[in-house]
Amino acid sequence: RGPAFQGMSRDGALAAEIGSFRRYSAQDAVAAIGRVKSARASLDALDGLIAKGQFEAAAEAVASPPLSTFEADATVLVQAPVLSAEDKKAIGTIRRYGVAADVIIMVGGLAEALRDEDARGAKSFLAKAKGSLDEVIGVCRGGGLR
Repeated sequence: RGPAFQGMSRDGALAAEIGSFRRYSAQDAVAAIGRVKSARASLDALDGLIAKGQFEAAAEAVASPPLSTFEADATVLVQAPVLSAEDKKAIGTIRRYGVAADVIIMVGGLAEALRDEDARGAKSFLAKAKGSLDEVIGVCRGGGLR
């Protein structure tokens, strides 16, 4: 750890690093929404895997980008200078409840259902994750981010 973290407890230094703010550009937001759209396409691809009982392959897809990086992409969307304050509030983050938190929670439930090889639960969480992700994309589109 650098000199800025000297004298801090290990947990305090880690919290300071995590809480550090990075400035994101409009280009970062465009790249993030592209990854979010790819995440949505990844969810569509899971339908067939779940129907065939290929839970391990579906779980690998959920644990891989772009689904595994959604939280970081949502952070870019709400911190970049593109969307309005109202749009950013609607999207939110895992810390500030919004539809992004819904996506994160539903994808987590999906991952758990896939681990348990629970096709019914996986289909339910998948449908909910798709709906929440569609809402994030819709807010971004309405805010001029395509």
